[in-house]
Amino acid sequence: RPVSLRIVDPTTEMLRNLESRFTDVRELSMSNISNLSYSDCLWGFRRDMLQKFGLVELVRSDGTPSAYSLLALRDTPPRAIDLEMTWNENRLRVPPGVQFDESTTFSVSEALYVAEHRSVYKNGTSFNVVGSDSIFFGDSAEVRRAYRPTVAILRQR
Repeated sequence: RPVSLRIVDPTTEMLRNLESRFTDVRELSMSNISNLSYSDCLWGFRRDMLQKFGLVELVRSDGTPSAYSLLALRDTPPRAIDLEMTWNENRLRVPPGVQFDESTTFSVSEALYVAEHRSVYKNGTSFNVVGSDSIFFGDSAEVRRAYRPTVAILRQR
């Protein structure tokens, strides 16, 4: 008799199996990811489950503010990081009405995080979600600590 299996979080389950069961995956595209905690935990998934992928991008889906799309390309080189360009692009993401801290700076780890998570912006030392009434997503120290291993892995490519 078959055993019923309930997968509560299919996104996490899929990503967990990338290295053990889906080893030949070169391109991963997922949409309608509605679990906001995935967006919040991108750095953990990136470091632990997507480290062999050069390019990773998480984008808020058009028309569905709580849904995201994920693209991960294994054989594509990682994004080139230009800190000045990151600052300019980040500034454009700041929602109208939010006072932007002009002294905002980026480390390479933070710049990669903003490049990969297309729905966050940095303001001062905090990271927030675009279009979600400025949901706080972490501070600079958290992002640097979490993304430092990812930057190190990508530099070896």
